[in-house]
Amino acid sequence: MNVQNESKILSMLEKQYNNFENGLLYGKAGLALYYARLSSMDKSYNTTYNKIINDLLSKIDNNTAVEFSRGLLGIGLAVDFILKFYKDGNPDYVLEDIDAIIYRSLDMNDHKKNIDVDIAAEGLLYIVLHIKYGIKGKTKKEIFVKKAISLLEHVYAEKQNNFFHESVPSQLFTKEFFLLYSIASLFEQGYYTDRIVHICNELIYELSSSTPILQFNRLVRAFLVSKIVSTIKGISTLWNEFAELQIRQISIDQLINNECKNMQLNLSDGLTGVYLLMEQINKCYPYPIFNISWDYYYKKVQNSLIKERIQKDDIQLYDMGINGFWGVNYCVDTRCNNIEDLF
Repeated sequence: MNVQNESKILSMLEKQYNNFENGLLYGKAGLALYYARLSSMDKSYNTTYNKIINDLLSKIDNNTAVEFSRGLLGIGLAVDFILKFYKDGNPDYVLEDIDAIIYRSLDMNDHKKNIDVDIAAEGLLYIVLHIKYGIKGKTKKEIFVKKAISLLEHVYAEKQNNFFHESVPSQLFTKEFFLLYSIASLFEQGYYTDRIVHICNELIYELSSSTPILQFNRLVRAFLVSKIVSTIKGISTLWNEFAELQIRQISIDQLINNECKNMQLNLSDGLTGVYLLMEQINKCYPYPIFNISWDYYYKKVQNSLIKERIQKDDIQLYDMGINGFWGVNYCVDTRCNNIEDLF
């Protein structure tokens, strides 16, 4: 842990605290996760963590948005990760109220209710990861597995022809990401495996009919396809061929030096996302696909205009939380060697 960097970013948090929303990517849920990790290593951060998590959980009600990036789905996922890796607690109790709201919002038993496919895909990811990292009780897990299966079938049946068209501007967390990552994770946990193989063998034709133009979007798709190929057994060899094609079509030089501009460091569409995606793709294969230099990442961060933005307190919503400065600092702290003063 770089104490000097953490001290400066903590000062920024104190100045900007009232401007933070509650969500995972830009808000207090992501910060709670960030400071849960720090406080597990250094008790002096307990006060910061407790303030954030108590403030976050106290403001959740039936009017809180359900969406992933800024709503309940992301908040619930952050709590799951906190209780799984950093703090003691039973998610079945801590997330009881949040789960009740999410479950009702995703209820498809009421025929008068038409669930938006995008929200269903986001909800699918939460449910699948909640089963993996959070839920303890056997009965609750069975209920949520059934919910995951129903959401998967709903998204698969109701998605439109443009479902796999790329997002412009680039974006990591798209409906394609939510669906494909959920499918891989559900199979990995041993649920609905035969049906997932069948779904994948149909989806490959839809995926291969559209190729992203932006390099960042190509990298996202390469990760998702690689994740499926390395996880799901028994799928068509077309998936392997498609994965190889996606990787060949990526120009890392163009991605880092053209698409990721001087200010574009963020997780969801910038340099941090690029490096973490390359790292995850490498984990899908027995050999490294990409040569990753975290020292180069650090130099790019150092040479960006990030310090100028911080000194002027010119911080936009998109730069908040783990999507922005806190996510960058996490990568610098955990991946980069010979750390000097960053901020």
